[in-house]
Amino acid sequence: KHCVALHKNDAYGNAYRRAFQQAAQVAGILVRTVVYSPETPYEAINAVKATKFRYTYCCVVSRDYETIMTEVYNQNLYGPGHVWFIGNTSPADKTFPRGS
Repeated sequence: KHCVALHKNDAYGNAYRRAFQQAAQVAGILVRTVVYSPETPYEAINAVKATKFRYTYCCVVSRDYETIMTEVYNQNLYGPGHVWFIGNTSPADKTFPRGS
């Protein structure tokens, strides 16, 4: 039971990663974290690949989604043997009325 949590090192990404790790721990799942930067997607996806874990939880904001997933494609880290769970990709990009 292993999983990678790919996230950005900011308040949004770190909060999602913490919540995911806590839930995974209750289920007995070991989580290895990888921080991504939209400027260096190769390094982040290469670190995910190096774990050899089948499952990846990806907490990525909308504006970075295409960059990250393009690199997943470039490194052939998709298809049989790879499962990607994509977390909510919009709140960090948009503002919503208070209480909505």
